[in-house]
Amino acid sequence: MSIDVDVRHLRVLLAVVDAGGFSAAATRLHVAQSSLSRTVAELERRVGVRLLERTTRRVHPTAEGEQVIALARHTVAEVDRALAHLDGYLQGSRGSVSLAALPSLAACLLPPVLAEYRRERPDVALTVVDGLARQVEVMVGAGEVDFAVSSRPPDVDRLVSIPIATDRFYALCPPGHAWVGRESVAWAELAGSDFVQFTAQSSIRTLVDDALLAGEVSLGRTTQASSVVSVAGLVAAGAGVTVVPALVGPLTSFSGAHLVPLVEPVLTRQIWVVRDPLRPLSRAALALLEVITGARERGLVLPAGCAWVGRARDAKGEECPTRTTSGLLGDHSG
Repeated sequence: MSIDVDVRHLRVLLAVVDAGGFSAAATRLHVAQSSLSRTVAELERRVGVRLLERTTRRVHPTAEGEQVIALARHTVAEVDRALAHLDGYLQGSRGSVSLAALPSLAACLLPPVLAEYRRERPDVALTVVDGLARQVEVMVGAGEVDFAVSSRPPDVDRLVSIPIATDRFYALCPPGHAWVGRESVAWAELAGSDFVQFTAQSSIRTLVDDALLAGEVSLGRTTQASSVVSVAGLVAAGAGVTVVPALVGPLTSFSGAHLVPLVEPVLTRQIWVVRDPLRPLSRAALALLEVITGARERGLVLPAGCAWVGRARDAKGEECPTRTTSGLLGDHSG
């Protein structure tokens, strides 16, 4: 047989015991003494044993009462902790937030954002999952993460994108190369150079291929690699030069390869937050999204060659609504 007792009964019992009597407890709680007496009597009826011995001046727990009181303290404390956690979740100060990002964005764009967020909401658990552009898009669509940060708008019309930053492209060349020390290199100067390419799955590869095609630049021998570390290592070893966005640049510094700004034209890529508007975000996730989209106003620092995009506003100064991917594809320069 189960015992039908709720937390209200236990709180009243503890209040009476801690105050030393019904009268003192009623005064502390600002309720009628008769109300407390009825609640304790009901609790005793439900548990089937007498819990308190009443005297003219004080109440004393019975042997069974001592055990019930100990359990009551533990139960009430656990309930209070759970309610505090729930309140924190509803207020956005507790809970968890997960986001996906391209590896370079996870390493070089998100850290100042997450550090700022952590200072404001230290009790929220953060998870960052990195992957290629298509992978992070799939994670958002499947509800595996709250949102993603990517270098392209998604292919799925249901998802929406918010522009948050831009970064420009640089040539990456090995130590001792003729370009080392120059202020800039024109895209046309890549013609005939041995070149280290990212594999076709990389969003960087698509952007660079489009730029080379638009400039009618023909490369020399090519070598392919899938990761930034591998590409930088191959460049440093003399396998060729390559082209990387500014947010990839810091990840190549270990190799000793040199970054030189590319011009004629100066090519930039857009960085986006991608989310599913059909999946509501928790207050904690909304707060992180607010930090990301307001990063420029907060003065968060990015590597050289990168810039935050301020919130889009209309002629009246009102923030523009998030646009769908179908309206953003034209903004994606190759």
